Amino acid sequence: MKKTNSGDTRSLRGLEAESFKDARILNKVSFASRGKLFFCGIAFSTALLSSCSEDQALGLQLQPAGDQLEVGAIDTFSIQSFSVREDSLRSDENTVNLVGSRFDNTFGLTTASFATHLRLPAGSINFGAGATVDSVVLAMVISGYYGDTLESQTYNVYKLTDKIYLDSSYYSNGTPVYDNTPIGSLTFTPRPKDSVLVGGVKSVPQVRIRLDDSFGQDILNLGGTSTLSTNENFLDYLKGIYIKPVDANGKGSILYINYASAITRVMIHYQNTANDSLTFELLINDRCARVNYFDHNDYTGSPAGFQLADSTLGKNEFYVQSLTGLKGKIKIPGLANVNNTGKYLVNKAEIIFSLPSGTADNYAPHDKLILLGVDSLGRGAFLSDILISSAYFGGDYNSTDKTYRFTISNYVQDIISGKRKDYGLYLVGSGAIVNANRTILGGSNHIDKNIKFKLTLTKIN
Repeated sequence: MKKTNSGDTRSLRGLEAESFKDARILNKVSFASRGKLFFCGIAFSTALLSSCSEDQALGLQLQPAGDQLEVGAIDTFSIQSFSVREDSLRSDENTVNLVGSRFDNTFGLTTASFATHLRLPAGSINFGAGATVDSVVLAMVISGYYGDTLESQTYNVYKLTDKIYLDSSYYSNGTPVYDNTPIGSLTFTPRPKDSVLVGGVKSVPQVRIRLDDSFGQDILNLGGTSTLSTNENFLDYLKGIYIKPVDANGKGSILYINYASAITRVMIHYQNTANDSLTFELLINDRCARVNYFDHNDYTGSPAGFQLADSTLGKNEFYVQSLTGLKGKIKIPGLANVNNTGKYLVNKAEIIFSLPSGTADNYAPHDKLILLGVDSLGRGAFLSDILISSAYFGGDYNSTDKTYRFTISNYVQDIISGKRKDYGLYLVGSGAIVNANRTILGGSNHIDKNIKFKLTLTKIN
């Protein structure tokens, strides 16, 4: 199973939006009319525009000679591209929790771990007299994965020693505080598509980690006490658990855990003096504080690490990586000089990123990328083009020609008209906090998969 499954990346936090139906930006700047301007495909240099023929420039023959518009295209801009570290992103209460460790030759080692509350079930709790533990199991339903599931993994489970809170914000570069003696451990080969037998009955794909009996017995011994009377009291006793992988010894994989499944929980199987065989469940649900943590091991010795140290390497290829890994930085220095020869209106500006051959053979690229404008403080922000519509803006992966295309006409118009200072663009992964995808892109000087920027303008006399 070396092919990867990108899982569900529809629910996102931070630098993303799934639909952009609000076109109120058009009330401020009527760029929609640009699409109605005259268009022709005649190339021209950045210093001089050539006129379209009368056949191509519909309506130009109706204007006085001194007022005619000049229309043309530029595709000779010099473009800069390289990779930079992504900022830490908020990573609590995501739609899935990621756990695992994987290594590839371009990006090096990546690990994902998470902490979560365990909550009491509803209703009164009575274990009966002489409750004695039989076994304790943490079950986690798998909803997707990324990487090589033929490689074995080891997960350890620890008890948190500091509280985490549902109403607080946590970030992906944080570190939980936990007792470093594990209460459970499992070495296994992931089977994210295979059902498992639980009590002789087929169940959905899941990871099942046997926890120490003493962990369960300590909870059974709390029967009849105020500790089990409310979740607040219980969370004072057990702050939560932390699931952390051992670094991959090979390619490895990262699993997507479905916390919303009723099967994802801790089960304490026990007996009492009445010889009843019973199960007490500790729940993981949307009322639990849950935090994901990601680490990329500083990209030591990897091509990504070399590029971070020397951005000129991005001329050949550059990288976008989820889990607060890497983002692309794009600069088009010539844009600000376009108006040196007159005033121009942008008909269309399109930028195209391509995947070099073989870079997605074993690791699926992002289903969607997002292009962000950079401000004076180096922060990314959505471009106004994205508000017109998602289809207009683009960014979806085209598996046929292995490209991502963006229309950024509004952004370019603001640059060439002087309304916006050009600090460049960021290229980031969509759903980058809930998927583990990585994408390798041809840089500005790649031999055949270089970045392409197409700009069509109308000169205003």
